[in-house]
Amino acid sequence: MSTSSSLALQRALFAMLSVELPGIGIFDHVPADAAYPYVTFGPVTMRDIGGVEAPLDEHTALIFVWSKADSRVEAAETAAAVRTALEEAAVSLVGHTIVSRAVEQIEITRDAKTRVYRAQLRLRATTEPLS
Repeated sequence: MSTSSSLALQRALFAMLSVELPGIGIFDHVPADAAYPYVTFGPVTMRDIGGVEAPLDEHTALIFVWSKADSRVEAAETAAAVRTALEEAAVSLVGHTIVSRAVEQIEITRDAKTRVYRAQLRLRATTEPLS
């Protein structure tokens, strides 16, 4: 059974961010003792957009940066580093290749009750299977 393009992309992004952002935790499930700032993966959607010569899958992934700093600067700077990594760092997928990728939006908000900043990055990527 081959790995789905969505799972292959998520695994590759997790591995790449872990290397590109030393000292910042990258989590799918956040441990109780996680130090801020850290990065988490949110919802991921995938749809078949067809391809002339090979199947193409379009993925939209939400990636979050969490910060407890007094200002939004730490969240913004960490989000910028995540964006650079998502758009420029080498990413190796099992059984698939990335055709295109771009961070389409970054939104930074602060929870009034917890006072934690959250930067939400929306990544759009297109993948195709390896020949």
